[in-house]
Amino acid sequence: MADPTHVIIDNLLSNPWYIELAPIFIAIVAVVVSLISLHFLRREHINSIRPFIWASEFAHLDEQQLVVPVLQTVMLKVLNAPAKIYSAQYSFEKVSATNNYLILDHNDRNFFRYPDSQIQWTFTFNELDKELNSLDSDTHIERHIKIIYGPLSGNQKYFYHSRAKFLLSDKKWELIEENAN
Repeated sequence: MADPTHVIIDNLLSNPWYIELAPIFIAIVAVVVSLISLHFLRREHINSIRPFIWASEFAHLDEQQLVVPVLQTVMLKVLNAPAKIYSAQYSFEKVSATNNYLILDHNDRNFFRYPDSQIQWTFTFNELDKELNSLDSDTHIERHIKIIYGPLSGNQKYFYHSRAKFLLSDKKWELIEENAN
């Protein structure tokens, strides 16, 4: 039987410590780098599968293939993933130098929309016809859209907010402000 002290002494490091421990150090650095990249990969994955929603003017093509805006209609698009809409608020306000008053305020809550490039999600506000036709040079109409939404699964919430001003001279909506996260 071998002497235990003889076995330990024979197995001590015969090379300098940095030569023997270099592979262990490289392995530890590789594990740390892998964990960091896993964190960034997870974050990018969450951002790539989330829904994106935004609003724009609705228009169609006439017989001469010219774009004709439909001023009372708002088109919304969903991209990337299905979305649960927690709240969608559309408000129209008549603004003049002396006062502002609310023309229309419409709220929807708790519904779902699915992304599809062939489907248009629109809201038409026929009540605006009279107001759009009665504008003069001293007044204008502002459109506010606020949408709070998230993915079907999970508790993340995102928002979209836009504000547009109706240009009487051009008969179109001009985007004043647009925010989203």
